[in-house]
Amino acid sequence: MINPFITFTVLLFLIAPGCVGVSVDAGDSGPEPIRIYLLAGQSNMVGYTSAEWVAENAPALFEAREDVWCYWGGRSDALAPWTGHDVGPELAFGHGVGDQVDEPVLLAKFAVGGTTLHGHWRPPSAVERAGGEIGHLYKVMMKQFHRILADPGAYCPAYEGQGYELAGFIWLQGENDCFDGMEEHYEENLRDLVADVRAATGTPLLPVGIIVINDSPVWDEAGGGGPAVRAAQRAVADEDPNAVYVETSDLDEGYHYTDGDHVTIGHRIYEAMARAPHGVARTDEAAVARAREGLDELFYPGRGPRPAAPSVHLSDLDWVRGTAGYGGPPRKDLSIEERPLSLEGEAFARGIGTHSNSELVYKLDPAWARFVAIAGIDDEVGNRDVCSVIFRVLVDGEVLAESVVMKGMERWNFDVPLPEGGSEISLEVLEADSGMNSDHADWLDAGFLNE
Repeated sequence: MINPFITFTVLLFLIAPGCVGVSVDAGDSGPEPIRIYLLAGQSNMVGYTSAEWVAENAPALFEAREDVWCYWGGRSDALAPWTGHDVGPELAFGHGVGDQVDEPVLLAKFAVGGTTLHGHWRPPSAVERAGGEIGHLYKVMMKQFHRILADPGAYCPAYEGQGYELAGFIWLQGENDCFDGMEEHYEENLRDLVADVRAATGTPLLPVGIIVINDSPVWDEAGGGGPAVRAAQRAVADEDPNAVYVETSDLDEGYHYTDGDHVTIGHRIYEAMARAPHGVARTDEAAVARAREGLDELFYPGRGPRPAAPSVHLSDLDWVRGTAGYGGPPRKDLSIEERPLSLEGEAFARGIGTHSNSELVYKLDPAWARFVAIAGIDDEVGNRDVCSVIFRVLVDGEVLAESVVMKGMERWNFDVPLPEGGSEISLEVLEADSGMNSDHADWLDAGFLNE
């Protein structure tokens, strides 16, 4: 296992030369750049073809291949049917690309079932155009994508610093946007998503492959928006010279494609991308760096930099009052479920694990000048989208600092000057917009800095 991280599924393809990305001098005798594909979507991108079906019906795809690596659900392994939820389009797609090139391949898939482009994946340009908030899954995808770009060798063992090429973005989503009128906005939202992914990757001509959803009665009759979503997917691809689409209406018309269909889809999108006349689209490393630097301000306006480590840790102190809404009392240096503390894949030795609604009250020492902490929902909740909290810092009942609504794999930095003469500090975790289910909240590296 290489560099475990988040439980969301991200699929990146690091493959070899000749398409897009960081250029290498012609005289360089070292290895060619690896390519990177980003795949994203909802449950049919997650995958529902079984490994047993692959073994019986597509044995050439069954054995793990050491030249193709798959990042999925917090780990990176040699591509095989068992490296995913079940099998999604990544298996056949990865084999197609791996057979085409000599260089190693890293596949990275980001997919969460039951999600919408209108909400969960809502891109920044849609927010600017029509309001709302940037989708939580869009933020998580782009943050993790940039972590991978910053250190490809942590995810692909064959990477030797030779640079990378961003070769494509593949999208399989739309089913849940067939309901409640969301289909009316799908074309604009998808166009915004494509533009924002290209901007965030510094690759304006990044090839795009769109997998058109099937014509299930669930989307076409119960939801009613299926025809509009399919038309929107085709329209966005048709108007874009660097985009292609593939059809799936001849496959199983159920909520999820059945055994074998995900292999068929993988073959189709590989073949379509291979035939696409997009040519070479170069990645601008400086643009990638600028996009990475701008993520914090774009996603979390008002959040300051990471604070200094405290002189006095909360877990070395006794609280006056400590409550948690689930799981018993708050835990010192452990999560509420008594696991090691972890946020966005980073382990923390010190902190307080609790659960909304929660309050921690401490007496203030006059020698303490500032309260510092990193706050977020512990990684133990995985990719549950139901968790959402607000962190607050109060002194003698007055709110001094407050986070925005925080979901999984997000963090907020606190560096709060303490008022002179303050008596008590209260640290609150409040349930936000989805009840208190799975609100496993952490105050990490939390405590006080002396004068």
